[in-house]
Amino acid sequence: MNGIPPGVCTRGSAAPLSVEPMDAWLTKWGSIAGGILLVALTVAVLPSQTSSRAEIVLGIGVAVVACANLFLFGILSRQVHLAWHRGAVPWRVRSGEFIGLAVGLAIMGTGVWCIQTLQLTPDGMIIGGLLALTMAIAIMCLGLCFSLSKAHCRQAGGPGKAETA
Repeated sequence: MNGIPPGVCTRGSAAPLSVEPMDAWLTKWGSIAGGILLVALTVAVLPSQTSSRAEIVLGIGVAVVACANLFLFGILSRQVHLAWHRGAVPWRVRSGEFIGLAVGLAIMGTGVWCIQTLQLTPDGMIIGGLLALTMAIAIMCLGLCFSLSKAHCRQAGGPGKAETA
């Protein structure tokens, strides 16, 4: 023995936080936390900015849909990260995912540009921003689904064998 009592841990990272890779659990829990925070901020801010109950209900409804999309985005991106770490989705087959991310960012940028140029009221800006965010995340989720379908086809041995597996 080297003078260290038995049972004493000598490594700083003896117990990992998670058995998953960090990028997998970080995207999942970050998206879930972001969705919950988005709804909480909308519920806290929107009633002070709107003049009618219909605007409040519409804004909170769009925030809940954006939250659900963020939950879906987190779960799908976790699955893509896990598939990438297994080697089931190499970079060359993730083109649909990257196109979906680019289109989603373009939709979000266009939405922000429209909000600025249309000179909306504060409640219109909040609802418009939530709507643009919801559409952008939905498109990004479609790209993630594309990568996961490619991973499934690669595991099953090709497009013809994916339906029979």
